[in-house]
Amino acid sequence: MRFFLLLTLFCSFPFANLASAQIPLPAAPATGSALPKPTYVAPPLEKPLVLNRCRIELINDVEVSTEDSGVITKMYVTEGSIVKRGGDIAMLDPELAHIRKVAAEKKFEVAKFEAENDIPKKYAEASRDVAQKEYEAHVDMNKKAGKFITSAIMLEKFRLQVVEAGFSIQNAVMKQQQGALQMQVAAAESKAAEISWKKRRIKAHIGGMVVKRFREVGEWAKPGEPIVQIHQLDKLRVKGFVTEEYSPNDVLGRPATVKVQLGKVNREGKGERELSVEGKIVFAKPEFGLNDRFEVWAEIENVPLTDANGTPTGYFKITPGRYAVMEIR
Repeated sequence: MRFFLLLTLFCSFPFANLASAQIPLPAAPATGSALPKPTYVAPPLEKPLVLNRCRIELINDVEVSTEDSGVITKMYVTEGSIVKRGGDIAMLDPELAHIRKVAAEKKFEVAKFEAENDIPKKYAEASRDVAQKEYEAHVDMNKKAGKFITSAIMLEKFRLQVVEAGFSIQNAVMKQQQGALQMQVAAAESKAAEISWKKRRIKAHIGGMVVKRFREVGEWAKPGEPIVQIHQLDKLRVKGFVTEEYSPNDVLGRPATVKVQLGKVNREGKGERELSVEGKIVFAKPEFGLNDRFEVWAEIENVPLTDANGTPTGYFKITPGRYAVMEIR
C-alpha cells in the first residue's frame, strides 16, 4: 500500500513545469580575448631588496624581412644607422608592381565608364517608342479601313520589334550593372596592386640602430628572409633573481633603481662612472627555479648621448649585455 502511495505522489509531481523552468547558467567565457595583465602592487618592503649581477638586455631585437620577393635595388641603411619606426630600409625592384598598379587603375576607369554610360539604354528606349508608335499606327490603319491593309504577319513583326526594343533596354541596364560590379572588382585589384607596390619599399617596424645587414643591392630577396637586424636601445630590460624569502607578489609593480658601472675611469681618468636610472618591476615569474630563486624583470629608460650642441646622437649610455645592481623598494 505504501508503495502505491509513493508511486502516485511521484507521478503527480509537476515535471513539465520543472523542464520548462529557466535555470540560469554561467556565462561562457569570451573567446579570443586575453586576460588583463595583473596590476597588483604589494605593500612597502621593510627594507630595500638589493639584487647583484642583474643582466641588462634588449626588449626588442627585430629582424626586418620582406613580405614580397624581388631584386634589391636600394639599401637606405648600413650598420650603425639610426632609424625611426616606419623609416625606409630597402627597396625591391618596383617596375613590375608599378605596371600592375597602373593597369588596375585603368581597368577601374574602363569599368566606371561602362557603369555610367547610359547612351545604350537611352537609344533602346527611343527605339522602343518608335517601334510602339509604328505598331499602333498599323493597327489603327486596319481598324479604320475595316480590313487588313497590313497583314497579320507584318503586324506580328512590328509587335516583335517592340518586344525586341524592350529586351534591348533590359540588356543596356544589365550592362550598366555589370559595369558597376566590374568597378568593385577593379577597385579591389587596384587596392591589392597598390599594397603590393608599397611592399616593395621595406620599412622599419621599430626605431633603433641597425646592427647587421643580411642582404646587399643586387641580391634576390625572398618573403620572410631578413634584410637587416635592428636593436631598440631607448628602453631596456633588467633581469635579476630573488631568493625564496620573498614571493613574486611581494615585488611585482614595485619601483626599482638600477645602478650601472659604465667603466673604471672617465675620459679624464677620474674615478668610476656609475649611472643610476629609475625603473619598475613589470614581471615576476610565478615559479621558483634553481637555488630556490625566481626571475624578475624591470624596464628602464636609457639615457641618450648628445653632441656638443645638446642634440641626441642616436646612441645611449647604457649598453645591453652589461651587469647592474638593482634595488627594489
